Amino acid sequence: MNVINETYKHNINYKKNPMLYEYSNDCYGMYVCEPYKSVLMSEWKFLKLEEAKISAESIYDIFLSYLKDMDFVGSDMARKYLQAGATKKTVPNDCSEVFAEYYQKVLRSEAYSLLIQNFAFRKKAYEE
Repeated sequence: MNVINETYKHNINYKKNPMLYEYSNDCYGMYVCEPYKSVLMSEWKFLKLEEAKISAESIYDIFLSYLKDMDFVGSDMARKYLQAGATKKTVPNDCSEVFAEYYQKVLRSEAYSLLIQNFAFRKKAYEE
């Protein structure tokens, strides 16, 4: 079973339909969930150190913007790109460290933690 294909659909606009988003603490969905994928993928550069620095900071800024708008799906998608940059084996170590710094900021964000809890509560109510 391919979890990505079972959980996320290419034809859904997750900004307009956030309750169809499935939260997970991994990177699943990062190549699928529109319109976020298009925004974040265009910023995601991880093979050269200078590009990785600009990319990680830009994605973190996008994360903060989604967080400010209380857009859980957008902020979680940004988290996935930072996490992937920090943990993928194909990312050079020096670039990975840059992404890891920003990924840790996301994980320490109290506002993000509250948004996760709020989304879980709303999702449960939606599914009942």
